Amino acid sequence: MNLIEVTLPSILVVDDCPGNLMLIEKMLKDQYKIQIANNGIKAIELATANPPDLILLDVMMPSIDGYETCRQLKTSNVTKSIPIIFLTSKNAAQDEEAGLLFGAVDFVRKPVSAGVLHARVRTHLGNKAWLEYVEKKNTKLEKSIMAMSRDISRLEGVAIDVMALSAFEREDRNHYLRVQQYVKLLALKLSEISPEYTHLDEDSIEILSKSALLYDIGKIATPGLLQHKQQALTKEESTVLRSHTLNGYDVLRNASAIAGGNNNFLICAANAALSHHEHWNGSGYPNGLSGNDIPLIGRLIALADAYDTHRRGAPDQALMSYDEVVTFITEKKGSYFDPDITDVFLLISDQFEQLLNEVSDNQNEKRLNDFTQKCAKIP
Repeated sequence: MNLIEVTLPSILVVDDCPGNLMLIEKMLKDQYKIQIANNGIKAIELATANPPDLILLDVMMPSIDGYETCRQLKTSNVTKSIPIIFLTSKNAAQDEEAGLLFGAVDFVRKPVSAGVLHARVRTHLGNKAWLEYVEKKNTKLEKSIMAMSRDISRLEGVAIDVMALSAFEREDRNHYLRVQQYVKLLALKLSEISPEYTHLDEDSIEILSKSALLYDIGKIATPGLLQHKQQALTKEESTVLRSHTLNGYDVLRNASAIAGGNNNFLICAANAALSHHEHWNGSGYPNGLSGNDIPLIGRLIALADAYDTHRRGAPDQALMSYDEVVTFITEKKGSYFDPDITDVFLLISDQFEQLLNEVSDNQNEKRLNDFTQKCAKIP
């Protein structure tokens, strides 16, 4: 027959009177594992080294009294959750109030009644066990929720990628993937070196990166021939093309409203759509914003889009070499582009060039395949 070892709950009894220690130990030793201490300093040492399940603490003691002992125990991460019951001959209301303020859970009056003491000890050990059970359940639940959130976030990210990329012609898709990654590189570096951007944490940078993929979503409503026209645009055509900023903003703000109005990703994406053609000096469109009035996502995309467009060429932009693009962006610092973001770009421009040569159509297909496989696993 297998014998199961039963671990008795442990109680630390603290009193400067040897007679009281012997009495309490005799009352409880058959049901509990007893430790004893004859002063507050010793009690703190024992409780820290080997935390008991409950502490019975005298109030009137030399060196440090029970109130101070309780206060120190409750300010330590090791002992703060241990329930403390005061054993005292004090019976004034203010004494009990003081003990509860320091963190005690109960008072037992001296001379101590064995029946009362056992009842109070059982109650508070039971409360402690229940709280620990709930805490463990909450911790397990939090871990499960975090894992689910990470999975949902990854799935959401891939879904956004596929939805956005499917809206554009195949030859444009790599451009948007690269701009998304440029934005992430810039935001990461900003958060590392600029005191003004220390608020950019991992979650904020992820939102900026995700939303960057949708900045041109308004072009869905723009005629394709107009987007790729080789000749100079007429005034009317230019107005239609520029309206993609407003169209994209409207679509994404409406989506945000449907989602409850507080979706940080959709709000950021709407700002990206609206402001990515604004210039630092106020010469951009559609609202002629300047400086820090331009949302950060718009300032990031403005530089990232310009780099990629000039390096890969476009109907209205001549193809430039790496050195020419760096020179162009440097010259536009403080006019078209945010000076801080430009400085960060100059530090990591080699990473932009490396990324330019890495992103391929194969990656688009891989994202689509990954998304399909993940969707298949959803119960």
